[in-house]
Amino acid sequence: MNGNAILLFPLLFPVIAGIVIGFQKQEKQRNLLVFATLVIELAAVLYLSMGEYTFTLWQMTDRLALAYHTDGLAKLFACMICIIWLLAGIYAFEYMKHEQKPARFFMFYTMSLGALMSLCFSANMMTLYLSYEYMTLLTLPLVIHTGTPEAVRAGMKYLGYSVFGAGLGLMGFFFLNSYCDTTTFMPGGTLNLERLAGNENVLLAVYFLMMIGFGCKAGMFPLHAWLPTAHPVAPSPASAVLSGIITKGGVIAIIRVTYYLVGPDFIRGTWVQNTLLTLAIITVFMGSMLAYKEKLLKRRLAYSTVSQVSYVLFGLFLLHPLGFLGALMQVVFHAVAKNI
Repeated sequence: MNGNAILLFPLLFPVIAGIVIGFQKQEKQRNLLVFATLVIELAAVLYLSMGEYTFTLWQMTDRLALAYHTDGLAKLFACMICIIWLLAGIYAFEYMKHEQKPARFFMFYTMSLGALMSLCFSANMMTLYLSYEYMTLLTLPLVIHTGTPEAVRAGMKYLGYSVFGAGLGLMGFFFLNSYCDTTTFMPGGTLNLERLAGNENVLLAVYFLMMIGFGCKAGMFPLHAWLPTAHPVAPSPASAVLSGIITKGGVIAIIRVTYYLVGPDFIRGTWVQNTLLTLAIITVFMGSMLAYKEKLLKRRLAYSTVSQVSYVLFGLFLLHPLGFLGALMQVVFHAVAKNI
């Protein structure tokens, strides 16, 4: 291993620490361990943000690898997530005093941060897809934590929607692997137009399905229904990060595929762009109206998230630098507003 192997620390440390936390029965010691883990994780991410690191964990073939990289987008999302995760964790110390099995909650809460860091620092499509599924599996116990029939049903809905959406992303990965020079993320995309010749419409349809799939995690219509179901049944600290952070997992995937693989130039002006903009607008108004009519506060907040994250998606699907900048600003402001 070379010096870039330090990039693995923020991916593995929360997972290992989370396992230890799960066996810690003393409340004060457990809370101290959780706090120390989250602070160390934030410090590690801030340190990595001062440089640029690339590390390949496993080179399967010449085109498939588990690899990580710290570019500007990864640094932004990773720092934001660690800060919000720490603040929500501090709130959870008091909240979980009144809930059962706090050790299990904090175990998966801490481990989920490692999955999110893996998603942020993914250097290629294969790593992103595996991290995406990894994030879903580790956050599922946060949804079903109370163990009530309603929570279990909500958890299964969250799992079903997430796996189906990720499956659409996986299908698209096979196509992109055929028509891109590489599935390693590069600004502007890696699509080979000569190799694609004659199959443009097929790839547009595949890209559209990928956006629907990854849009599921971001709460975009028509795969948005898991969020208003899962949000109310989860403990409040989990609800906060589901709305403010987990939805951004879908945003990261959409950005990577659109701006770092397919490339905005290929999509701009097509039926796909117009349809995705329309779906984002529908989601904005639908979420707002449903939030307005909803009486249960936590479900109202969930519908609000459905609406507000679609502002991010609308900005991204404009395929314009100002839209991209506005979307990233909304990502940060929404995460802060939902969790603080």
